[in-house]
Amino acid sequence: MLIFIYNGFRSANLSLDGIAQFTPNGLPKLTNATHQQKGHTFYPHSVNFKNSIKGSVSSFSSTFVFAITSEYPTIRGHGIAFVISPTMGLPGALPSQYIGLFNGSNNGDASNHVVAVELVAIQSREFDDINENHVGVDNNGLRSIASTPAGYYEDGSRRLRNLSLISGKRIQVWVEYHGLEKRMDITLAPFKVSKPKNPLLSLHLDLSSIVNDETRKMKFAEVVEDWELEYGPSRFKFKDLYIDTKGFKDKELLCAGGFGRVYRGVLPTGKLEVAVKRVYDHMPVGSLDKYLYDQPKVTLDWAQRFGIIKGVASGLFYLHEEWEQVVIQRDVKASNVLLDSEFNRRLGDFGLARLCDHGTEPQTTHVVGSLGYMAPEHTQPGKRHPASMCLLSGHFCSKLPAEEGQYLSFQHKISFW
Repeated sequence: MLIFIYNGFRSANLSLDGIAQFTPNGLPKLTNATHQQKGHTFYPHSVNFKNSIKGSVSSFSSTFVFAITSEYPTIRGHGIAFVISPTMGLPGALPSQYIGLFNGSNNGDASNHVVAVELVAIQSREFDDINENHVGVDNNGLRSIASTPAGYYEDGSRRLRNLSLISGKRIQVWVEYHGLEKRMDITLAPFKVSKPKNPLLSLHLDLSSIVNDETRKMKFAEVVEDWELEYGPSRFKFKDLYIDTKGFKDKELLCAGGFGRVYRGVLPTGKLEVAVKRVYDHMPVGSLDKYLYDQPKVTLDWAQRFGIIKGVASGLFYLHEEWEQVVIQRDVKASNVLLDSEFNRRLGDFGLARLCDHGTEPQTTHVVGSLGYMAPEHTQPGKRHPASMCLLSGHFCSKLPAEEGQYLSFQHKISFW
């Protein structure tokens, strides 16, 4: 679940586009006195609206307060819109009757993947607007799929009270999408008036074909495997797995491989027997970066630092030289060095690791890992080598499996102090 609330915008990390700006008192201002211009204010991060299992759009809601003021009382501004878009900036969008959403060539194009709630104060007959003061829901174009005059229903009454969108007064808006019912509700009210029980506009709307699959994925969204798509994701706490495997006892060990040990476990529900693969032990101290950056509370002494560096170097030497294959970790950095309660170190996160046989070329041509933690020649075109990065202050030597008897010396790229 993603929730964000802005109680004022002075310190808000919003993305501004067009002529949008913040006023001296910290309010977002979309346009100014410049004629026929547009402005956008976007939440700066991608939002995953879709259910990763079913592909349908999950429920969401947004509430905000706005006011439309005109420089001249006799001249109306066109209006504003709440918009869900695959990109920030809406390239090619025009102002005026297009209210910064579309243009003459893409208006109504299904490839826009844009849904908007428009609050419009001018009637555009080319878009079949119902009047010059209305609320509408737009699907990839400005011919609203549903619209109604702007207003609100007082509680206990079905009589619509008019709201002038260009009065200059503050108006509250509630946009709510109910994923199970596939219904969108739009509610308006004057500022500081409680939300009416009855929405101004309610319509059946399935957003699954409108919201773009590829551009709403969270940066760190969890990877869902094929079996989870069919049966649904199952997650277990480490504590429960510890109990189910009798503490990962050796007598429960089924097999061991290069990337973990597999234990027999019994789930308490239905006494189902399962195989549990263990990755790492719990490292209570956390990762090394917590003790190096952002003014840590605990300062590592020389012996601890030197011990950590020797341990990581020893681990890399084992991976490159002593295991049955060469393991190229490819993402060695402080956040991937794990520490136990005695500050003993382990190298973690082998998600980018590659294997190759001793004496053969690693079949890798892509630069991966974290820039700034790898040798500079890794980012240049040409031959790649399996050494992950320079870790030691001074030099770190790694033997190249493809060229027996030769060594490569890295100048250190990072400092642990």
